[in-house]
Amino acid sequence: MTIQKLAPVTHENLKHIFTSRNFLSGIKKATNIALKRNTESQFSVWRGVFSENIKYFFPNQTTYDMPSSTSFELEPKQHEQIDNQKLMPIIHYHCHPIPYVSPSEQDLIFHFDIRNQYNLVSRDGPLPQPIENYHLDCIGAIRESGKFHNLLVLQSRLRTADSMEGEFAYQQIMDRLGRRIDDNTLLAKTLDSLSNWNAHLLTYEKKGNSYNISEGQLSGLEKFAYTPVLN
Repeated sequence: MTIQKLAPVTHENLKHIFTSRNFLSGIKKATNIALKRNTESQFSVWRGVFSENIKYFFPNQTTYDMPSSTSFELEPKQHEQIDNQKLMPIIHYHCHPIPYVSPSEQDLIFHFDIRNQYNLVSRDGPLPQPIENYHLDCIGAIRESGKFHNLLVLQSRLRTADSMEGEFAYQQIMDRLGRRIDDNTLLAKTLDSLSNWNAHLLTYEKKGNSYNISEGQLSGLEKFAYTPVLN
């Protein structure tokens, strides 16, 4: 079997995304929705499997009617774009209407569900080909009425996308932290210390109508860089 490496998702790529106008606009929209409606909100970032084109998907309506911590949805036309443009997920983001980024068990299970759902791409042959793609998940949290925005970036580097690993990771976090899961910095360090997991906490500060982040904060994204593989 021939394994084809695709264009890497580099540290520079990630820094560019996390400081882009679209991403910062997504944070602003998500924060406003969370503050106004006290609900989760989301958006996602995709890249071409065979190109480096970036595509943002913002929902036309909020996900207030969805169960807590499962705030990801795509519209039918977005599913069509994924198939037709051969896109793979790079970043999924959802915002908590509280100051804490602590993931629920369902959040961590969902991390693998997304990989399983979008790990195939159709080519010229009769069968779709699987992709090893270690996308990032982000959980945002609102501090001081939106003045600051904490962002937990997480990623599993397990080759097998097993949702039971999400359950295990959640239990490990609870066993180690207990009631201290409301400490965003400690939570990120704890998740990052687990085998096969990367985690990093970013803090954006609101400046006028947008959010800013320091270069030093972005340096922590280097460990999330990876190269997708087409099997």
